[in-house]
Amino acid sequence: MTLAPPPASAALRGHIVTFSGNPFLMPPQDALREEPDGLVLIHEGRITHAGPYDSTIAHLPRAWRLRIIAAA
Repeated sequence: MTLAPPPASAALRGHIVTFSGNPFLMPPQDALREEPDGLVLIHEGRITHAGPYDSTIAHLPRAWRLRIIAAA
């Protein structure tokens, strides 16, 4: 039996799109939320924080090593 690797932790910066409501029950433009410069923090395979980069970066653990991957 082989075990799966432990869940990864990551910080992803980019354009984030989320919904604040059901776009089928309300006007889609009211349900859609966009953050052009967003940050998503993932720890042990679960999203722990997501939002604007400037405010979400404060939640990034100092112990994390960052690897910069430039978009093509």
